[in-house]
Amino acid sequence: MSSTRYAYAFSASGIRAFLVAGGKLRDTVGASEMVESLATDLLDAVLNSLNYEEPQLQFSRRGGGAFTVVSSDRIQLERLRNLWSLTVRQVLPGLAFQQGFGEGDDEYQAIANAMKRAERDQNSVQPHIPQAGPLTERNPRTGWPATTLKKYDVGHEFLDPATKAKRHADFSRGARLYDRVTPQRGNGGNPWIWPVLLYADEAHEADVAGRKTNPILPYKGENHYVAAIHADGNGMGGILAELARNGRSAPGEYPGLMKDFSEKVSLAVQDAAREAVAVLTPEAVDDVLPGRPILLGGDDFSMIVRADLALEFTRVFLQAFETQSGEALRCLAEKHPAIQFPQRLTACAGIAFFKARQPFGLAFELADSLCKYAKKRVRKLPVSKENNRVPSAVAFHRIGSSVFHDYENILSSEMTVAGDPPMRLTLQPYGVGEKVQGLPGLADLMELARFMNLKEVRSGHARQLLTLLRLSRAEARKRYDRWRENLDPTRNKKAPKGEVLNRFDAHLKKLGCKEPQNFPELVDDVYGDRATPLGDVMALLAMGAEA
Repeated sequence: MSSTRYAYAFSASGIRAFLVAGGKLRDTVGASEMVESLATDLLDAVLNSLNYEEPQLQFSRRGGGAFTVVSSDRIQLERLRNLWSLTVRQVLPGLAFQQGFGEGDDEYQAIANAMKRAERDQNSVQPHIPQAGPLTERNPRTGWPATTLKKYDVGHEFLDPATKAKRHADFSRGARLYDRVTPQRGNGGNPWIWPVLLYADEAHEADVAGRKTNPILPYKGENHYVAAIHADGNGMGGILAELARNGRSAPGEYPGLMKDFSEKVSLAVQDAAREAVAVLTPEAVDDVLPGRPILLGGDDFSMIVRADLALEFTRVFLQAFETQSGEALRCLAEKHPAIQFPQRLTACAGIAFFKARQPFGLAFELADSLCKYAKKRVRKLPVSKENNRVPSAVAFHRIGSSVFHDYENILSSEMTVAGDPPMRLTLQPYGVGEKVQGLPGLADLMELARFMNLKEVRSGHARQLLTLLRLSRAEARKRYDRWRENLDPTRNKKAPKGEVLNRFDAHLKKLGCKEPQNFPELVDDVYGDRATPLGDVMALLAMGAEA
């Protein structure tokens, strides 16, 4: 009997583009469900049609739009690959994917070879079907060829196959994803409702006959800013490398080890997301929550949240993920004592604030860029180099008149003023959780924002400072001194009562501004440049985060 092992690796690619195509939240809801069903319900249906049972197959990964499976029967896996790829194209049109088939003397080699072939497969061209001729009608939101004319009481709409599939009843309700993150409601209350629209600009999207068929995200007053949040785990590459080293020495245990790890991490993200969603429940209006989960797979989590709740939501998620992952890794260490697991995992997040009518697809691209920027910056910290542990951190930005996909470009063009040396108008990123030397704390920034929102502080001076910094640092320093004079009772009899100026200085010192009496800046931070938190504070106040 041959000892050769065979492996099939599949993963959806370009998931974010698939999710946000068309720029409508209700279509993103359906797309999220389609991705959520890939490695669960849909895969189960294909396995059942082939009369395969999981004991015949050994999964090393299954979830988040991807799976890897091992078998000693080549024909068995080839049948699965052929039927599965056909099914995905039929049920989830428009979703790109990559797949690879590998073999080896043991499970580890077979999986490694399948993964390598899957990585090469992403370079192959996957034509979009149907192809469009010169007279073809297109879906104006996606640009893809339309195959369906959807008529409403008022107006009509051209739909491409992907958009039509996203609105199918099996996906449009969004039950699979939100069931994983929605907290239970006690006392027999009505179940929480997730919005499917950021705004209603078409007649067929409005609620009819009093039924909330298309609930809109509940806003706070006239502030219609929302936040695209993307979080991603830190240090996953190092852990996977450690698992791979163990797989070489114990190949038979490798699939089970990988499956245990991926399931535990996914569960930690899910539980952390559920804790964070509890932040939204007090702000619900008629049971409609002010947010919407977009993607939950592996160590990735994407969410849309009302702007004023975004920072607190993200803070709770990042801290909960550390706690939940710590418990998960302790369980893994007990089951697999040969592996050196870290005490807990951390994550970084990016938040892009945008107006409800702006393209949220671009906002998620920026959120992903902000997340990568936060990871890049915190890796330079001494604690990351000495302890090989990256702290949790978050970076955020408010999208203005221009939209960039890359935060590095925004930082150089919008958030840095010329001078010798230049000055950044932001301290991004901010640490979450325990204090880390060289990393300003998110909690300290939020305290400063609350303080700056007090009437007696007159935060309008900070806005003027930001404008003057772009014109003349000397004039900005003069304006700052006049601001401090207005707050100082020893220099101004009309200054507000209480230790307002001392409290102001104390908040700035917590963020690393050693000489706030001169100017609210870091003279020489860990990264070797000057920076001020004023830009971040004003962005938060504009979002209503601390109003």
